[in-house]
Amino acid sequence: MTGVLLLVLFCALAGLMYSGRASTLLALPGLALAITFVAAAPAFFAAAPGPLWHRLLSACSQSLHLGFAVVAAKGVPRLQTAIFTVLLGGVFGQQLKLTGVAESLVRQVAELGGDNPFLLTLLLTLCVSVLMTTLTGLGSVILLANVYLPVLLSLSLPPLLAASLFLVGTSLGGIFNLVNWSLYIDVLRIPLPTLWRYAIPFGGLYVAALLVFMAVEFKRARLPVGAGSLLRAVGLVAALAAGAALLRWGLAVHPGLWPWLRRAFIALVVLLLAAPRRLSSGLLAPLLPIGLVLVLGWPINAAFLFALIYLWWTAPVLAGGKSAAKILAQSTVEGLQSVSPAVGLMMGIGMLLVAVSQPVASAAIEPLLRWALPRSGVGYVLFFSLLAPLALYRGPLNLWGLGSGLMSLIQKTGMLADTRVFAAFMSTGQIQGVCDPTNTQNVWLANQVKVDTQQILKMTLPYMWAVTVAGLLLGLYVR
Repeated sequence: MTGVLLLVLFCALAGLMYSGRASTLLALPGLALAITFVAAAPAFFAAAPGPLWHRLLSACSQSLHLGFAVVAAKGVPRLQTAIFTVLLGGVFGQQLKLTGVAESLVRQVAELGGDNPFLLTLLLTLCVSVLMTTLTGLGSVILLANVYLPVLLSLSLPPLLAASLFLVGTSLGGIFNLVNWSLYIDVLRIPLPTLWRYAIPFGGLYVAALLVFMAVEFKRARLPVGAGSLLRAVGLVAALAAGAALLRWGLAVHPGLWPWLRRAFIALVVLLLAAPRRLSSGLLAPLLPIGLVLVLGWPINAAFLFALIYLWWTAPVLAGGKSAAKILAQSTVEGLQSVSPAVGLMMGIGMLLVAVSQPVASAAIEPLLRWALPRSGVGYVLFFSLLAPLALYRGPLNLWGLGSGLMSLIQKTGMLADTRVFAAFMSTGQIQGVCDPTNTQNVWLANQVKVDTQQILKMTLPYMWAVTVAGLLLGLYVR
């Protein structure tokens, strides 16, 4: 009975967020406290001795203690490592903006693409993806979109298609975004190598979907997609995929290559620090943190700290002689402000994680999950594929919404391997990242190009749904 009541509470709050009557920032901690009170009150009430009024007072007292002294006190700092990553990522992203690195990279790629609309659009979208591996927040989206959108609109792309492609690019970068990785590691406690072993091939599948999306929608918009352009685009993606596969094969067959790869990367980093004026474009700066993580095996926060030092060191060159100290100070203030909504969400997510991990709550919800969760690989793919749209509107499959608590509960049942739980939420998360009309970037972009967020949803949902299914199939094989 308690489990059903908690499910009703869960659905009611999802409905409030869907209708816009409840902010996610307030809804998540509110749900955490409500779950605690609803789940714990019956046990406390039954155990309290004495008359009814005494039992009621005792039950309320114990529920309040559990809600605030345990759930709130332990939940707010529960994701402290991920919160620190968000803060560092915000400062680093602001540095990339103030030094002009992000804008310079987009402009140089636009020049590289020439007058071939299809290839130029692909290169610009991949450039946005690269930058979004480290950038976070609406401010970064606005900065990139103000360069990206005018270029695509000048190529006669419909405004709806230009905005949709930008969102697809940002979500592709989100697959490799270190802030997102830190959140998954904190919530699921999975090792970093397992995470990137899934993320890299999933990113390849996503790029293939991007090519299909562009080819189909260019044709619908009656834009030129010459055979040569398509072949060059496919060749570029195939070359990147082949290079990654060859590198992975070489490292697997010849493990001794790893030390040489690390030494080469260290030499590159030393060169970046020793000769910033010769490399004043700073185009490698956005890739520095993820390179330190993947190649040298650094912790994510250590990689961001080093990248901050690098940009501080090269700031006077990159920003045309501006004071490095002033740029760092401004980046710190504005960067922390830009990620404050994400920090608030993480605090609420932490409270929700602690609430659902309480024995009384998990004991009430676990039987329902055991009944609903699939028991086979085919069932796993079908279950999450059919329910994938529940990632929209901060729903139960949205890690940045109600899904954080559900993911923890699914993991606790032990019915799905941790890698499959991670794959399910990362795959369905692509629908949220691109299609969700409640995303601040979707609202801003729609307003900027004068379209409706529901139009973006309708255009992108079929493609992102296909990406989700492909990600779930991949999740069956990655360990």
